[in-house]
Amino acid sequence: MDQPFNDNVDLRDRVWNIINLTQANQLFVHSSQLDVRFKEKDGRKESIVTRPVPEILTVCVLNALVPNSSMLLIGGHGGAKTTLVKLLGRMFTGKPLDEIEEGILRGHPQLTEEKILATLDLPKLMKGEEIVKWRSFVKDFWKIIDEVNRMTPYAQNILLSLLAEQRVKFYDASYPVSQFCLFATMNPQDAGTFDLPVPFLDRFGISLPFSMPTTNDLSLILKSKDTKLFGYDEFMQVPAILSVEEMMRIWRLVDAQKISEEAEDFIHAIIREFSVCDRINKGVSNEKEVGPDLCADCHLNTPKVVCNKVTTILSVRAAKDLQRYTKALAWLMGVPADIHLVMTIAPYVLHHRAKYVGTEISQGPYFGDKMRFTRALLEIVRDRFLLRKDAMDIMKDIKKGSASKDALETLEAYATNDLVVKIDYVPVAKVYLDDRYR
Repeated sequence: MDQPFNDNVDLRDRVWNIINLTQANQLFVHSSQLDVRFKEKDGRKESIVTRPVPEILTVCVLNALVPNSSMLLIGGHGGAKTTLVKLLGRMFTGKPLDEIEEGILRGHPQLTEEKILATLDLPKLMKGEEIVKWRSFVKDFWKIIDEVNRMTPYAQNILLSLLAEQRVKFYDASYPVSQFCLFATMNPQDAGTFDLPVPFLDRFGISLPFSMPTTNDLSLILKSKDTKLFGYDEFMQVPAILSVEEMMRIWRLVDAQKISEEAEDFIHAIIREFSVCDRINKGVSNEKEVGPDLCADCHLNTPKVVCNKVTTILSVRAAKDLQRYTKALAWLMGVPADIHLVMTIAPYVLHHRAKYVGTEISQGPYFGDKMRFTRALLEIVRDRFLLRKDAMDIMKDIKKGSASKDALETLEAYATNDLVVKIDYVPVAKVYLDDRYR
């Protein structure tokens, strides 16, 4: 008897087919692994399972599973960042590689609005008509920006409008960019690059630092077919596996994933631990910033806190992206979206958005490695989150009206060593417990 068709399973299998085919055909060779941890139930028994997946390939695929997503790929010259994204574009959208190539915007300092967005139809203009001809980069679903940090601040602002408003304007015409999947590559800083400001970086939902291939990786790469000579076989080697319409279905399935209450609370904790400070408002303070001078003599200035190591806040957009990419990872793995998946994906969502205290990240064992430092901070957040669970339960009881008489006193005791409880919990608890509001 034929099994009933399951759209969820069928589309997930085809996404895994893209991952497996990319590895089997050696379209992208890199040995770095991502250990995905999640809860698994076997009858009444529940255990934590670790499943290794190819790191770079999987994170790039996750970006395609999230609606209107944007990803920043950071790495050295010649690491095959753009090539990988082009090949994924072929397999995810079903469009020929030549069409994918047309949607690539090459970053350089001479990029203007006319080169990025649109131009005027010259024959029509000669007749006095302003007819806008939109560039392929604007119209294409699969968008690639090569070397985004070679674009001037002026060009970056044009892209910021696209990412922020999902609409671009040229002369009196506007074009809705309602559905897209965007990847941007970024090479190391040199004389021809420009800094990317925090608001611009915050528009990228996820980022991935590329390391160069290992000795074993290079051995496999050098033994593979020379694509400069032979190109890619678009029927056997890089086939069309999905279409844009099927990606829309995947987006809806990913959005329908349920995320556990504990995972949502943990996302709140991450955002707040990175953002709070007992002495300044990190989001608006221009004269002072977190560092040895500001944090001196603060009783919270210890190795086991996050507030004294981060100089910037995390936006609401970061919280939404943590939720969205956690759901995407849960859908891809076919497991519940829990706190372990949040821990797995959070470093990739946060490390490009946060700015860290120089004296903290520059010392060993990090030596400037933002990804490693971010992972270490997330472990601190997780430990503090687990210690805060009693305070969270008390807060929930207060909101329900079932708290004990000493609930506020207990919260204030927690607040002496927990800045999140002090800033977020205690003031709200006082409002709920005020006799005037009962």
